[in-house]
Amino acid sequence: MSKVVSMKSMLKASAALALAAMTAACGFSPLYAERGAGLQASLSGIDITRIESETDAGYLLQSELQRRFRTGAAASHGLDIELDEKTLSEAITRQATTVQFTIRLIANYELRDVDGTVVLRDSAQAVTSYGAVPSQYATLVAREEAIRVASQMLADDIEIDLVLHFKNFN
Repeated sequence: MSKVVSMKSMLKASAALALAAMTAACGFSPLYAERGAGLQASLSGIDITRIESETDAGYLLQSELQRRFRTGAAASHGLDIELDEKTLSEAITRQATTVQFTIRLIANYELRDVDGTVVLRDSAQAVTSYGAVPSQYATLVAREEAIRVASQMLADDIEIDLVLHFKNFN
């Protein structure tokens, strides 16, 4: 029995070593590894323009990106984001009362260099939902939380795109 267990352990260890060797040989580097000084400098040099929105989503998205990028260095790039917000009624009762809403945020963004040349153009989308309950306050809090979550989801997507851009072009 112990020979079988040790044989399985050896096979697992061999497989792990082979996988490690293959990923090292292909030039793999983790996206979320310790950020190098060059990458962090590139991200902190992004000037994020004010994001107009009907709700707090624009402010929340801009604040989240500024926090992640630790902006404040001399601007080497500008990030323009156009935010489109939609709230859809998803579940309607027989009494014509909406009990479930979906919030869809779509961010179309452009990264510009100091000359104003667009170096990256992309879009990101986030969809969240919330339930409407008899308490207006609880419904309002649920809506605000859904907007906050959607804004963070957009920030995640935009951050990944920008990190990939700077990793590929630095």
